[in-house]
Amino acid sequence: MVAITSDHYPHKDYEVIGDVFGVFVASKNALSDIGASFKNIVGGELGGYSKMNITAKALAVRRMKIDAANQGADAVIAMRLNQSASGNGNSDNMLTFSAYGTAIKFIE
Repeated sequence: MVAITSDHYPHKDYEVIGDVFGVFVASKNALSDIGASFKNIVGGELGGYSKMNITAKALAVRRMKIDAANQGADAVIAMRLNQSASGNGNSDNMLTFSAYGTAIKFIE
């Protein structure tokens, strides 16, 4: 299934089904936090966090597409992505990635 960020699907007639949503929440682990603390001192990419963001985005988009398919959609338009970190106390130990958009059905 195609998911695009444009507000309209080009060169096709379609009807709007409704909104669709997918979310993935990941927990950061202590080893990644230790590695991140070290990288903050010496510099460099935080590989574990980069991988976690890539995975979280892919799973949120996949879940949004499943929601769309369950509603009989052919595609998703106006897809938007949102990422945030949250946690308890002084540390952001959870990553939330969400994907949402508008499900559409093509008119033949």
